[in-house]
Amino acid sequence: MPILALCLEHLPETCAPTRGSWSDIQWGVAPERSYKADAFHERTTEGACPMTFRWYLGVDWGSEQHAWCLLDAEGAVQHEAVVSHTQAAIADALRVVQRHTGTGPSDVAVGLEIGHGVLVDTFLDHGWAVFAINPKQVDRFRDRFSAAGAKDDRRDARTIADALRTDARAFRAIDGTDPRLLPLRELSRLLEELQVEQGRLVNRVREQLYRVDAAWLRLSPAATDPWLWTLLQEAPHPERWPHLARRRVAAVLRAHQIRRVTVDQVMDALRTPGLRAAPGVAEAVAVRVASLVPQLRLVYAQGRATRHQMDRL
Repeated sequence: MPILALCLEHLPETCAPTRGSWSDIQWGVAPERSYKADAFHERTTEGACPMTFRWYLGVDWGSEQHAWCLLDAEGAVQHEAVVSHTQAAIADALRVVQRHTGTGPSDVAVGLEIGHGVLVDTFLDHGWAVFAINPKQVDRFRDRFSAAGAKDDRRDARTIADALRTDARAFRAIDGTDPRLLPLRELSRLLEELQVEQGRLVNRVREQLYRVDAAWLRLSPAATDPWLWTLLQEAPHPERWPHLARRRVAAVLRAHQIRRVTVDQVMDALRTPGLRAAPGVAEAVAVRVASLVPQLRLVYAQGRATRHQMDRL
């Protein structure tokens, strides 16, 4: 697989070799100019070798799927796709991009709004040149394709690709040799695992609430709200829900800074009679909820702590 050749803005007077091991790569300085569309966009440093990209892949990242847009050096759209956030789908998408470009990863620059995560790791592992841009800058570049500046995943993918093609200085190259990258990648994988586990636990809690036609689901249909988990941990038995103290409900909503749901709405929903479950179901639900919710809250807290660690890096 071809070795990536990147020039970074951050480390002075060095240049990435066009051949050699990944660990031997040194990084250079991006030029202080805007890049015009021509057959090859050359990036040079003082006394350094030229760096070229012939293709630009913009990726609008999403938690479940990503919008991809591939541009040639002239800015023409050559391929667009919506890629599911799975290993198989992303591997297939990479192969499709390589078929369209007819070249190796060293000729393709990838732009995203994030500088870490499993998707970034995948691009780096396959030898792609990866660049990150601040989402606020994407908002400004978006005006090129939409006067209204409305958010659209496919348009944003094209916006990112085109901005990388013409305004590379707005991007930060992701250095695969940075010693901070290994713990960051590990934290990214940990966060991914925690998010998957959180989703599983939320689904299991929601299933238990459905069993008793819980009014909670009219307030939080997906059961993904931490304020709900707090109240469920304090009162796991369905028979206790209508008798929750108004003062306590207000305190929980206030602690979680919830404004879309009021105390009156919560109390009215809990005190509205629902469908009656079969005898013994409420007790079974209470057992499950008492077990699942503490696990869910722990995983959620670990996810937040992991994000904070990633931000510090």
